[in-house]
Amino acid sequence: MKNTQYFTSDSGRIGSTIQQSSVKLATDYRLNSSSSDVNHKYQDCEIRTYDYSCLNDLDYSIPVDDKCTNSSSGKSNTKQMLDLYLPQLPDPSTTPIVVFVHGGGWQRGDRKAYRYYFSKYDVNLLIGMIMASWGIYQNVGKAFARSGIACAVVSYRLSQLKFPYLILEKLSSFLMTTAIICGPILACSWMIVRYLLASNSFAVTWSDCLAVLSTTTPALFVIYCFYITVYLPSKRIVLLLLLLSFLLLQFINSISPFKAYLYYKILYVIITAATLSLIQAFSRHDDGMDHLHDGPSEVRHPVHINDVARSIKWLIEYGHRTKLYNPQSLYLCGHSAGGHMVSLLALDPSYLNNVGVQSSDIKAVISISGVYNLSQLSRFIIKQFYLSPAFGNDPITWAMASPCNHVSRTKSKHTPPFYIINPKYDFSFLQKDADRFVAILNDNDFRYKRIITPNRSHLTVMKEFYRKEKPCSGNVEEMCILFIYECESYL
Repeated sequence: MKNTQYFTSDSGRIGSTIQQSSVKLATDYRLNSSSSDVNHKYQDCEIRTYDYSCLNDLDYSIPVDDKCTNSSSGKSNTKQMLDLYLPQLPDPSTTPIVVFVHGGGWQRGDRKAYRYYFSKYDVNLLIGMIMASWGIYQNVGKAFARSGIACAVVSYRLSQLKFPYLILEKLSSFLMTTAIICGPILACSWMIVRYLLASNSFAVTWSDCLAVLSTTTPALFVIYCFYITVYLPSKRIVLLLLLLSFLLLQFINSISPFKAYLYYKILYVIITAATLSLIQAFSRHDDGMDHLHDGPSEVRHPVHINDVARSIKWLIEYGHRTKLYNPQSLYLCGHSAGGHMVSLLALDPSYLNNVGVQSSDIKAVISISGVYNLSQLSRFIIKQFYLSPAFGNDPITWAMASPCNHVSRTKSKHTPPFYIINPKYDFSFLQKDADRFVAILNDNDFRYKRIITPNRSHLTVMKEFYRKEKPCSGNVEEMCILFIYECESYL
């Protein structure tokens, strides 16, 4: 069943609606401007805010039925879902809609990013808590909706790292998780042991606690893998880590003056295992994250982008049926890997054509820290952690999946305008990639804007959405909203 949430906004504080720009988008749209130029251009504009609602967990793999309802019950792969944020307007049928595609290197993330890091797919309490506090990526849907623009935040099936890189990724998640939970666990274990052995005047020092943590880490990591990951280490790896942990534990215990030291370590491992069990039990309540039956090892390009194309098809049909927004005024927006996919959808019409949608149905594209040339990811470390799991090892596949290689093959007059956004402190190879992509767009007479936002990084640029009671002057949220209303005025 649909899960609907309602949100209110004090729209009375903001009086005027967006004013039209004096620059005609259709004839003069190649503007390589800084954020200050944009602020000056729209300095007298204010964006009105609206109340909005959210339809959660709409299943876009199921055709829109006559009742326009979609249920997630009994579905084995709930990554093929979206959350639809709708402004409360008197006549919503004229409302434009943004399809937002999340980032995560084609392997991580979700329409509510924190859920990925509290799931059976991966548990990283540190990153998950940060994502939850920032509200990534549901803040994007809320930001557009409160400004009078419908927004669908889409999830898609994810690729999976291969061994041994999978173990390295899980180890980093384990260490970050341990950083959150080891303090309380060590303190509890310390107090329990001291209480049980108080008659023997036994005391555990902080150096003992650190020794416990270092010598039990292999065993804890094995437990972590068994509880959390989709693919477990091989039997040889498991036995090796358990043996190493046991030998270290015995060695430290043999040189320790306290014969009860072994019991303290065992207690620490038990408490940690119990904590991870609770985390696993919590993650099973996450409706979209049980990947045991998803076959993530088989998910490679073009599975991700086909899912996004299918969601666009579903949203067009849903809009025509419900009149909750205008499906003929559809915009694409994506961050990082999502920026790659929305750009490729606009430049290579085959993905949309396969689901019965024309590229001309896309009114404009907003790419935030996107990837435009996949060969930029072919350096060894980046390749093994990002490129190969999602696109394989064939350079021809990389080339065909790179948006920059489709610009010259596409007629510019049939392609929507691009809004290319990069934060000032983005990864350097993404900055250079965007520069080259903009140069190719310019050489082929495509319509585009290029903005570099100040004082933001690859991830924190998304933090700017929905941080204030209204869009802040010059931030990414305001730039995207003004761009859409400008397109609405002239396209």
